[in-house]
Amino acid sequence: MHVFKDNFSKQSDIYLKHRPNYPSGLFAFLAGLTDKQELAWDCGTGNGQAAFSLAAFLIA
Repeated sequence: MHVFKDNFSKQSDIYLKHRPNYPSGLFAFLAGLTDKQELAWDCGTGNGQAAFSLAAFLIA
């Protein structure tokens, strides 16, 4: 069985400190581009922080 090499744990605190943050206005703009805000497609958003922020604009 192949063991996964952990390439990230040593610097995860550095990544957390320096990763980009996106303004909520960006997600409000994106949500405003559609007539309905029922679904969001997470395609290539990396760790999901952008998808999580966009989900706040979904109407349940």
